[in-house]
Amino acid sequence: MKRKLLWAGAICLATIVVLIIGLSIFVKSYLRSDKLRAIVVSRVEGLTGRIASIDRIEVSLFKGIVVDGIDLKERNGKQDFIKAKEFVLEYRLLPLLRKRLVIKKVELVSPFINLVREKDGRFNFSDMMEKAGKGSETAPESAGGGGIPLSVETDKISISDARIEFTDEEGVAPAMKIAANSDLRFSSERGQGGPELTGRVDIKELTMKGNGVEVKSSGLVSIKQDDVEFDISSVVDKDTVKLSGDVKDYMKNPVARLDVNAVRLDIEKLMAMTGGKKDSSVKREAAQGESLKGRVKEERKEAKPGRLTASGEIKIGEAKYQGYVFRNFAAGYNFSGGNIIVSPITADLSGEEGMVLEGSAKGNLRASIAGGESAGESLKSTLAGRFNADLTKCEMKESKIGGAIAAFTGISEIGSPKFDTVHFVFTIAKEKIALNGTMASSLITLNPSGTVGFNKAIDIVTDLKVAPSLAGRIVAGRITRYITDEKGWTVIPLRITGTTNKPSVGLNQAAVTRQIEKGAVQEIQKRLFKGILGK
Repeated sequence: MKRKLLWAGAICLATIVVLIIGLSIFVKSYLRSDKLRAIVVSRVEGLTGRIASIDRIEVSLFKGIVVDGIDLKERNGKQDFIKAKEFVLEYRLLPLLRKRLVIKKVELVSPFINLVREKDGRFNFSDMMEKAGKGSETAPESAGGGGIPLSVETDKISISDARIEFTDEEGVAPAMKIAANSDLRFSSERGQGGPELTGRVDIKELTMKGNGVEVKSSGLVSIKQDDVEFDISSVVDKDTVKLSGDVKDYMKNPVARLDVNAVRLDIEKLMAMTGGKKDSSVKREAAQGESLKGRVKEERKEAKPGRLTASGEIKIGEAKYQGYVFRNFAAGYNFSGGNIIVSPITADLSGEEGMVLEGSAKGNLRASIAGGESAGESLKSTLAGRFNADLTKCEMKESKIGGAIAAFTGISEIGSPKFDTVHFVFTIAKEKIALNGTMASSLITLNPSGTVGFNKAIDIVTDLKVAPSLAGRIVAGRITRYITDEKGWTVIPLRITGTTNKPSVGLNQAAVTRQIEKGAVQEIQKRLFKGILGK
């Protein structure tokens, strides 16, 4: 009995071995390297219009088809557009026995993609997209030497040690490098309206550089049936920013939720990354004539806003911008149709670099991201909003405007002024900040109103009121005998022009005339009434 079992086992084992050997011989004879090379290269070149090459192809019954050294060139046929160390295709055995190659799994090892936005505004893959669009409806079922019927029914794609580099020759967007791993799964069922993608992408490092600023990010992106969740940590200089949220219905009508949290952030450095050159379409209009100008304008007119909508919260423990410090900064935002609204915005104010502040501010902002401009230029040109600021302390250790007023009036205390209460209303529109406020102390008060441009140009008028104890230092001529208020404070109407870096201070002539007329009338009335009362 035992001998029969041993013989049966040996026969089964021999049968399996023979079957494996037979299948291996069939697979290698049917999937010959030269035939597969012809199929793959010919299909890639036919779809892309680029030169493609493969170093080696090996076929194994268990591992599948292993392709080494894949290379797809740029349009000029010299530089690399896509490279990969290894490409593994696992196939289904039963369809192969019917002489049909069906791919069930794809594994890509160390792929590299070089993306470039060229000086004419086109991307280095634009020609492939156009060719794919024209040939997608008539793509052949098979190609190559033996014409092996080929279909891809993969449900899993694994990508390890992927690298992507992006360069913008126009200088609009920051340069970018990405290193990531991904494990993705596709499922496609009839009646579902398209394939479904699930899996995860592990971003090992994402580096962006622009205008001398570098941002490094890493994190995890989880892809579910209809949603994408992400948790990413970014470092801007020495500041760490946490980005978390999700995107619902990302394939059709994406609705994103993005929350930003940071302990400290230099906003000026972050904004510098988006301050690139204007889109080259503007340059091309001038260079290529009126016909292109009309076409570009028409394209912009017909362009529809993106479908993406987004909302979220921004919380920063300490935000720094041009020497000002905003503590406990909090804001909610909504983005839709290229328009962004940030409201409400609240923050506690303080100052650095020659300024001491204590107080709070609240307000709102809105802007648009339109075509034909970089994101920074578009935000700058459409930025609008309103803020109220209330300070209980304001000490300017180094004020160029204060220094200019001090030089004009002869009162040195104005060069480094200290105010006990400050209230301002700021209105932002058309690349200018309109301001209206009051600044008061026991020795000096101001009521500035006017505008400060984003280009630092200023045009402000204010009445400088000086306490009687400082009035003797004023160098303002004979007009001072009439310019006093009911409390005995001397009033000097000023106009401040120039720039914030180089202000120019002079008398506000219209206000001076009104003050002189008012003072003269008061003096005449005083003398007339004094004479009448004396009699």
